[in-house]
Amino acid sequence: MADIINLNVNIDKLDEDRYFPGKKGRWCDLVMIPTPNSEFGSWLLVQKSTKEERDSGLKMPIVGNADYAGTQQQADNSERQQGFTGSQASQSERPMAKNITHSNTMVEDGDEIPF
Repeated sequence: MADIINLNVNIDKLDEDRYFPGKKGRWCDLVMIPTPNSEFGSWLLVQKSTKEERDSGLKMPIVGNADYAGTQQQADNSERQQGFTGSQASQSERPMAKNITHSNTMVEDGDEIPF
């Protein structure tokens, strides 16, 4: 299942000159920038700038933030608090990891694989 992300946008900070018309109303492009260590959310939101504006060093103002909804964020926080995630942890740090042993049994021609 895909993660759900909640967005909070202060519409008073949006530059209406950057809105553009679409088939069903006016639109505004926003950019999500990762901020994993922020107390305000996992991403901050800014309006999209042009290549020329980025090349000139223009920094767009923050117009909002975004974060995971529900259990995904709680699971991420739990892993961070434990100090390990996935394959980055050593074998002893992964309580559910099992050792896999090798079998010397050979498959004969014509034998079917059971899956």
